Amino acid sequence: AMDTFAHLMVQAEQSVFDGHRSGCYNGTVLRFPMVYGGRQLIPGEWSIMRRILDGRKHIIVPDGGLVINSRGYAANLAHALLLCADNPDKAAGQVYNIADEQAYSIREWVDFIAQAMDHEWEVVSLPALLARPAVAYAMPGRPRIAEDGQLNHRVMDLTKIKTQLGYRDIVPAREAVKRTVQWYLENQPERGGEVEQRLGDK
Repeated sequence: AMDTFAHLMVQAEQSVFDGHRSGCYNGTVLRFPMVYGGRQLIPGEWSIMRRILDGRKHIIVPDGGLVINSRGYAANLAHALLLCADNPDKAAGQVYNIADEQAYSIREWVDFIAQAMDHEWEVVSLPALLARPAVAYAMPGRPRIAEDGQLNHRVMDLTKIKTQLGYRDIVPAREAVKRTVQWYLENQPERGGEVEQRLGDK
């Protein structure tokens, strides 16, 4: 499934640039990380928040939670998109990675959410192969983890968009996490409802 998705992504990018080269429009490709903030279709933060709201005293993280992933707060990513729209001559024909400037580890992410909810718990480390309960919030989009046990960093290089278009986060990541937590506390998904079913978090 992941190979098919990646193949379709590459095809889509090639189609955008086919149109750009033929003069139909100015094409720019933005490569997104995991997106967080209110109103997400698959809000991974909710899996952590739900455990806190349920009063859990432990949470599982794979490999000590040391793996680092790029994420992007929705407002920061919208800012990056608008920079492209506001600088069409510079952005035309370009590919940009977009994400929060600071990438954090899974353990830090879990800690930030717990701090925002004033919750203390024991973080339990398991090898990635055994940390299956953590898939929804710590290993999304990694179907092969069960086969090889490898969990690698996923950090996007933002040098190009920062140097060409002057990108900087408009909301620092730690503050963005607090805002995200507050939004979901005020707009909690239905227990067992559509959002939780999409998360696939048992």
